[in-house]
Amino acid sequence: MPTHSIIRKEIPNATTLQPRGRLSTRRIPGYVPFVVDNLWAWTRPNGFPDRRHATFASPRAELIEVSGTPYRVHIAGNHCIAQIEENDAKFHPDCKALPKLLFKLLGTDWVNSDKAAKIPAGQLWMPCLSKEEVETVFSESALAPHRDDVFAAVTYWKNARLVSLDSDLPYPEGEIFFEADSWHLSEL
Repeated sequence: MPTHSIIRKEIPNATTLQPRGRLSTRRIPGYVPFVVDNLWAWTRPNGFPDRRHATFASPRAELIEVSGTPYRVHIAGNHCIAQIEENDAKFHPDCKALPKLLFKLLGTDWVNSDKAAKIPAGQLWMPCLSKEEVETVFSESALAPHRDDVFAAVTYWKNARLVSLDSDLPYPEGEIFFEADSWHLSEL
C-alpha cells in the first residue's frame, strides 16, 4: 500500500472543475529557460510524460511555491507519472549548466556575430521546439559537431523516475508530473 499523496494547488473551489484530462496544447514553461525546456524535450526517453502536456504536483502542499488551495489529485484511466528529485524543475542543475555549456561551445565569436549568424543556433532559445526541430538546429548550426556532447550533458532524465500509483514515491520532496486521460481533485 503506497504511503504517498499527489497534491496540487489550485484556485479555491477547484473541485467543481472535474474531471480533467491531458493538456491538449503545449505549455510554455514559466520558470525553466526555453533553451533548457527544448533540450529536455529533445532528450525525453520513451515512456516518460511530456512536460509540455503534463500536470504538475507535489508530495506535500508546503513544497508548492504557487499560491492557491491544496487538493489531493486522483488519477484514473491511462496515465504516465514521473518524479524528479528537485521539488521544482527550476532548481534542476541543468537550468544553469546547459546554457553555460552552449555558450561555451558556440564561443565568443558567435556571441559577437550579427543576427543572421546567430539565428541557426539561436533557435534553441525559442519556446516549445519539437524533438525534430531541435535535431534540425543541431544539424544545421554551429552546434552540429557538438550534438552528442550536448545530448549527453542533459541530466534531467537521469534521475527522473516513473511512478506507479500502487508504490511509494522515489523522492520525498520531488516534483511530480503526469499525463492522464482522467484525473480529478478532492479536498485534503
